Formats: sequence, C-alpha cells, structure tokens
Amino acid sequence: MDKIFIYNILIGITTSVIGSFIFLIFILIFLRPRIKISNNIACYFENGIKIYRFKIMNTSLYTGYDVSLSLRSLREIPSEPFGKDVFPSELVLGTSNFTNIHPWRPSFMCKNYAHHCIQVKTIEDIENILNSDNYSLQLQVTLRHGLTGLSKSFIANYSTVKRILDGQFEFGNSFEII
Repeated sequence: MDKIFIYNILIGITTSVIGSFIFLIFILIFLRPRIKISNNIACYFENGIKIYRFKIMNTSLYTGYDVSLSLRSLREIPSEPFGKDVFPSELVLGTSNFTNIHPWRPSFMCKNYAHHCIQVKTIEDIENILNSDNYSLQLQVTLRHGLTGLSKSFIANYSTVKRILDGQFEFGNSFEII
C-alpha cells in the first residue's frame, strides 16, 4: 500500500511538471507581442516640408503597452583585418513613445478608426542617408504584451532608396502606399 501511494504521488508530481512546462511553452510562444512593420517608407510634402512616414501594425489579439520606437542611421566601416564595424546615430521621430497600441482587428471592423496601426513620421533627410554609400536605416519597435507582460523588440532595416515611395499609407490593415 505504501508503494502505491508513493507511485501515485510521483505520477501526480510528474504530470504536473509536464503540464506546467507545456503551459509555459504555450505562453512564451503564442502570447508574445506580434508587430508588423512596413517594408516601405511613405514620402509626401506637408506645408512645404518633406515628411517620411513608417507604419506599424499590432497583429496580436492583445493590447501592447509601453511602445517605444527608435530610428537609427547605421554606417558600416570596414575594420582590420576583416569585417565591418557599425556606427549607429539616432534620428528624430515625431513621436517615439506611445502608452499602448490596441489589439488587431479585421478590416471589416475598421470603419473609421484603426487603433491597432501607428504611423510615425520624421523630417530627417533619410533619402540622402540611403543614397550615401555604406549607410542604412533601422527602425526598432519595442513593446510589452498586454496579457503576459512579456516584451519583445522588432526591427526593420531599410538599405536602399527604392524603399521610399511617394504617397501616403492606405487606411487600416494595408501597407500599400497610395
């Protein structure tokens, strides 16, 4: 009788540990923040000033909190005896911090507002930066997941001036520039 009791306790502990491990893996994989960043940069004139816009969309089913964005110019310089060193310099964004970004909504639910999408702008001459040799741009988005509190960073790199398109981003879940 003592052996059966001990076996039952060991089986209970083992199944509890395995169940907790599976739940933890589920949380770490499926409940992390998910963000999409546009592959292109929208460019247009506003009051005679050239404006560049980046679009970010929350594709998670939960709100993202403490959203911070940073735009960097990266300069690659060859180093000895081989390889490259990267020298980043921060570029100014119109708004670089948001308290939250709402959860994803399908297009048919976005009539007048798409709060799960954010556009940030800069007036820095990024076209000139991308035309320069050994220069590229990097947009980094960092946020915390609304349910789990887990944070994650997302990075988009722009290495050619062909990524800058004239026009503005289409409303809602689209990254089209019209």
